Amino acid sequence: MALSRTEALSGVIVRPSGKAQDTAHNCKTWLLIMSGEKQATNEVEATLSRISAQPGVLGVVILSNDGDVVRTTFEDQELSSKYATLVSQFTAMSRASVRDIDPTNDLRFVRIRSQKHEIIAIPEAGYQFIAVQAMNDQ
Repeated sequence: MALSRTEALSGVIVRPSGKAQDTAHNCKTWLLIMSGEKQATNEVEATLSRISAQPGVLGVVILSNDGDVVRTTFEDQELSSKYATLVSQFTAMSRASVRDIDPTNDLRFVRIRSQKHEIIAIPEAGYQFIAVQAMNDQ
């Protein structure tokens, strides 16, 4: 089942089983990361905890536009950096391809599915959100 633009922007990822799982808060929440306000930071931390607690979610990475990891829920920092580097490069190439086809268009999200994992990347102004979840064998 394909992920619609609305689902990606609202943070709902549809798993192969057809069950919707809330894996990200509204994208506006992620803008709070850059604000530095204590209340905003608490909301972001609570949202990341909620996402990470969802069944099948392996981790979340939030990057600045420079590619620096702002926040991650992966315990393995090397793995987090690898996802950050490779997925941000893939997203940049995807965005360039979309703009080459139609310069008035822009990339909203990228969904990559492999046999083992599903990766959702949502580029926004100032940051990029990446969620990695395990594919279930259904």
